[in-house]
Amino acid sequence: MQQSSLKQFFDELNLFANTMDKNHQKEGELKQKVEYIKNLLSNSSHFDNKALTNEHQLTALIAELTNSLKVKFTEWDKKIVAASPMQNLSKTFEDKIIFLVFGKVNAGKSSFSNQVVDLYRSLFPNDDIRRFALKDNKIVTIEGDFVEGFTETTAQIQGVELGKYFVLLDSPGLHSTEEKNGNLTKQFVDSADAVLWLTPSSSPGQVQELDELKYELEKGKPLLPIITRSDETEEDWDEVAQDIIAVVKDKTPDNRKLQEEDVYGRLEQKQKSEGAIKETRKPISISVYTFKSHQDLNKAGLARLFNEMAKLVTKATGYKGRKADKQIKNFINENVLSFLHGEIKTQISSISTQTANVLSKLEKDRKRITDLVESNAHKHTYEIVNKHRKSRNKNAIVQDINSLISQALGQEIAKCLDGFVSSLSQFSVQLDSSNIKDFEDRKISYQQERGAGKKSLAQAGGVAGGAAGAALGTAILPGVGTAIGGLAGGLIGGLLGGAAGSAMLDIETVTEVVGVDTEQMEKSLKAQISSSIKQTVDRQLDHIIAQIRPLQETCNGLESEVNKLIKEFQR
Repeated sequence: MQQSSLKQFFDELNLFANTMDKNHQKEGELKQKVEYIKNLLSNSSHFDNKALTNEHQLTALIAELTNSLKVKFTEWDKKIVAASPMQNLSKTFEDKIIFLVFGKVNAGKSSFSNQVVDLYRSLFPNDDIRRFALKDNKIVTIEGDFVEGFTETTAQIQGVELGKYFVLLDSPGLHSTEEKNGNLTKQFVDSADAVLWLTPSSSPGQVQELDELKYELEKGKPLLPIITRSDETEEDWDEVAQDIIAVVKDKTPDNRKLQEEDVYGRLEQKQKSEGAIKETRKPISISVYTFKSHQDLNKAGLARLFNEMAKLVTKATGYKGRKADKQIKNFINENVLSFLHGEIKTQISSISTQTANVLSKLEKDRKRITDLVESNAHKHTYEIVNKHRKSRNKNAIVQDINSLISQALGQEIAKCLDGFVSSLSQFSVQLDSSNIKDFEDRKISYQQERGAGKKSLAQAGGVAGGAAGAALGTAILPGVGTAIGGLAGGLIGGLLGGAAGSAMLDIETVTEVVGVDTEQMEKSLKAQISSSIKQTVDRQLDHIIAQIRPLQETCNGLESEVNKLIKEFQR
């Protein structure tokens, strides 16, 4: 029996022992990293939202984010605990090469593993061989060969330890009718150093198998495709039995080659389109039946297989040295980074956007409320002042205006903050009456004659003066005629007589109050109203804004920490 290929394979395992790096210092590192991430996110997500009502949209968004963190933290912890069998397996075999026998149900995994055990025993009869299974999160020894269908019916990982350095894991099939088998496969594949992908020659390289392998191969593990059961059953006539019997025959080399090329082509296409497979190896077609029938490794394809497996050990050795780091990175990538890139960033963005919208609306409401209440107060200023015109009671005016403004502000601010704050801080507007101009009298001034008797004498003097003036005019202008002369004389006399009369009058200036002037009072009131309204609105809204703005700061801080974590763990 040709054993050189087998010896080469196991010689590579012996060389592996000399280059194996221990990873004891990695013990518990995954848990430490996850705790570090959890603490960082928890400390960065303390949203002080006491100013918000339970019904406000921001409250709901913050609660959603907080709950997401809580759920994810619990989920991560459970996954770490659930991964303990995987970690136990890896720790137990940390100084060994582990190959995962991977494929769908009835791909021939168990028969393949049994054949490898038989070949190993033939070469190293004195070495220890131990079959085991994972039960109740513990590795227990089992007796006897692997039974076809065993893993599918029990939904457990089983394996065999060959000598000091080599382990085969025979897993539940990818397409097992019991879904939990497939989940177990995905969980424990992380413990393996390389993957032997077994696909039956009856339907080799099915696309759905490649799709499921893509998820695992993205982790960079070496892959060797193996086409199993490269034989075929034909019906033949048995002369002795005088009946038709089923006869198993080897597939021709050409037939095997065609299948290998077909599967290889699919792998190459998958690699080009998705890049999941880091290195595409050519498939190897084997038949355990052929080997059992002819005891010929070459004819059965097993010689080629073990030569490739020897190369795979070299590849796996490099991966083994990085295994602990890879397991941590895989967990972080699949659980933590996916959450940081997706859900948490979306929720942070929602809170940040909503907070910015709230702050923007408050700033707009600041001007709207100020303008609205100011306009209303100015409109009623004259009415209130006029109400107290007779009493001239400035305190009453101020009291009415204070009440008007306080009521209007209370209504508008309450509407602005409806559903936003749990309670509106108490306030009242207090205009200062001492800074308001006083009522002013509206007056008129005029002159009047003092003393009625003197006024009559003056009028009489004016008449006499006019008569005398007329006579004088006739004498001065005789040529004009008595009529004109009399007229001129009368005019002169009248002037003289009037002057004499005025000289006899006593004139006085009299000032009288005819009404009340409120113009200056209204101006001072409106100025104080505008100032008071602005101060009150600013004080109320600034108080709310001061409680909301930290939410934005928390978002910024949390987003910054998330980006730092992504940068730190993506390296």
